[in-house]
Amino acid sequence: MELKLAEPTDVRLKLFLYGSAGSGKTVTSLQFPNPLMIDTESGSDHYSKYFRFYREKTSDPDEVKNIIDKLLEDPSGIKTLIIDSFSALYDVIVSRQESRMRVKSGDAN
Repeated sequence: MELKLAEPTDVRLKLFLYGSAGSGKTVTSLQFPNPLMIDTESGSDHYSKYFRFYREKTSDPDEVKNIIDKLLEDPSGIKTLIIDSFSALYDVIVSRQESRMRVKSGDAN
């Protein structure tokens, strides 16, 4: 048996923060290393006084997907991805899907 020395690996943490408004989810997430925030509600302006972070403002699921795809291709030093709030993005996705289903069923009202 050949023994191998353990090597450090680049570990990624996947974390979903859930809580009521004002509970500190955004403040906590902005303290992670080199964050990029996808701001779906245009609510991050005041955080730039206290934290250094990159930001893209959009609630368009296609744009969010494109941002994530670009990060996967070239992270450019980004270590943390924040989607704030995910529920706003989720609502847009559900609304689009409901509209598609109404059109497909002929009930576009």
